[in-house]
Amino acid sequence: MGKRWTPAEKDLLSRVYSDTTIDELLEAFPDRTPSAIHAKAFQLRLKKSAQWLDSYVISMRKPKPPKEPKLLREPSEVKFSKTEREVLEAFGTSLSIPELKMMLPRKTINQIVKMKIELGM
Repeated sequence: MGKRWTPAEKDLLSRVYSDTTIDELLEAFPDRTPSAIHAKAFQLRLKKSAQWLDSYVISMRKPKPPKEPKLLREPSEVKFSKTEREVLEAFGTSLSIPELKMMLPRKTINQIVKMKIELGM
């Protein structure tokens, strides 16, 4: 249990609490901790003034840094097995894309087209 508040301290706290920062209150009450000051203010039903709260909220706002644009990832390299590559090399120029897709069921049409381009077809 801390030191009892004197009537003079309670009176001073009642007069200054509504428009005073905690640093200023600590200067006015050097033998009190911030939690003791807040507890006594709560017990005395003291509140911060609307003007003080507005200025406090404004001072606490920090401008958010601008968001950096999301970078699109480079398209991943198309990976074909040796067998898939051989099928594409053998039939890539003679078959249509849908026919190649049927021969390479695990590859998407886009992957087949990209691989054909890489192979110079």
